[in-house]
Amino acid sequence: MSDWQWRHMRDRVLFSRAAALALGLALAACVTAGPPPTATLAPDRLWTPDPDVVIFRAEVIRPGLPALARQSAVPECTIYGDTRVVWVNALDALRSEVLFDTVGDAVVEDFITGLAIGEDFYGLTTGEANPEAPDEAYQQVLIDVGGRPHMADSRGNWDPDFFARVLAQCISLSSTPILFEPRDAWRTVQPAEMQPDAPLLAWQPAEHDGFSLAPLADGGPRWASGEAITALWTLLRTMPYTLLLSEDSRAYQFALQAPGVTRDAPEAPASP
Repeated sequence: MSDWQWRHMRDRVLFSRAAALALGLALAACVTAGPPPTATLAPDRLWTPDPDVVIFRAEVIRPGLPALARQSAVPECTIYGDTRVVWVNALDALRSEVLFDTVGDAVVEDFITGLAIGEDFYGLTTGEANPEAPDEAYQQVLIDVGGRPHMADSRGNWDPDFFARVLAQCISLSSTPILFEPRDAWRTVQPAEMQPDAPLLAWQPAEHDGFSLAPLADGGPRWASGEAITALWTLLRTMPYTLLLSEDSRAYQFALQAPGVTRDAPEAPASP
């Protein structure tokens, strides 16, 4: 590893006393220090303890997915600043569930330190898209230490087993997983054309506290609460993304964005 890579690694792990000790001798030869961290943290903290801050994320990027499907995407495993771990548990080829747990500072610090040092994460790189297959899926990992993010992906220089290994470690941080079933989320509804090969289900507002899809179509994300959100979430986790819902002889597609779970979800609206 070059001197600049060592310096960047040091900048990102210097807030961890354990990491600083492990790196001390290796970094002693670096004469010029790297740029100061951009985040202000306590000297014994490795990350910002904010529930909205992502400090680790492992996911599969699927550029070919339609926009609504990407809106509903949940990364394979995410760790937030409040030490909450959120991950996707595949039940079979079609069905999955989203689980979460809060694991504590020490558990997350050991994981982040092991990734930064043991896996030499700051020496890993991103690669270029395949021009012959621009919609080809690829794996991506993000780590943010001291407010200094670094990203690597499967098109770069990591070994073939890296993603599976790190993802398994992230998931194994939890010993008491909890099933995530939201009753609040941002929902987006769009009218759709009937497709002969797309699954079609009838949506009955009377069965979901009067929640109708028609008034929401083309309106952009809107905050909603109630049993209907849980029902729609279950459909997202158990049906193909091509699913169509029919109401009054019209077809609709939808997306749900749950803050703190769904990738790129807007923050929940402030309580009145």
